[in-house]
Amino acid sequence: MKDHLMNQFSKIFFLKTHKTGSSTVANILQRYAYLRKKYAILPRRGHIFSLNKTFSIFSAAPILYKPEAIFNHMVFNEKEVAKILPKTPNTLYVTILRDVRSALESRITFYRLANKINLSSDPYLASEDLAINFPNYQKKTGLVGSNWYYFQLSRNKSIPSVETRTDVIQKEIDHLDKLFDIVLIMELFDEGLILLKYMVCHTNSKFTSYTLFCNRSQC
Repeated sequence: MKDHLMNQFSKIFFLKTHKTGSSTVANILQRYAYLRKKYAILPRRGHIFSLNKTFSIFSAAPILYKPEAIFNHMVFNEKEVAKILPKTPNTLYVTILRDVRSALESRITFYRLANKINLSSDPYLASEDLAINFPNYQKKTGLVGSNWYYFQLSRNKSIPSVETRTDVIQKEIDHLDKLFDIVLIMELFDEGLILLKYMVCHTNSKFTSYTLFCNRSQC
């Protein structure tokens, strides 16, 4: 989180990510934008800008008013997003991430992949098998990578080789750390909402969420 506390942001870019609680965060920010009469860019079709292609302004629906917010799923393209919401001190860039192993377990359960590609019925064992043998399952699952978040956020969409992986990934992390004002972590969801609420100068009652579905061991 950067030093923007108690600053009233006039624009918000929220990069939704899969299986992280991002729909809850998006709903909270959408209500925040609605109360302030801010206009949001929407996908031209459906509710997702893109899943396997980088975001383009041509994937956005036409809008009559000057856009001030983005809340939908996309494969991040910094230059294209900046054409709509350039990064300025008054534009909040925010996203949310989750432990990759936990997210993979959630995706296996949500999309019922165990039955589709003959994985273990235990999500933990299935996620281990899927992560280790991902190339063998990629066509069957339609998933882009075992670490979807790297593909979704990084500038280089190809997975780096083992020899260069640490350096390449660290460079991407450093770049995103400078670009995004706050990155929430699903495992620290409530703490993240408190920080986000403080950043946009909102009230506690507007930043309240309820857990409806979760792994029983984590509830």
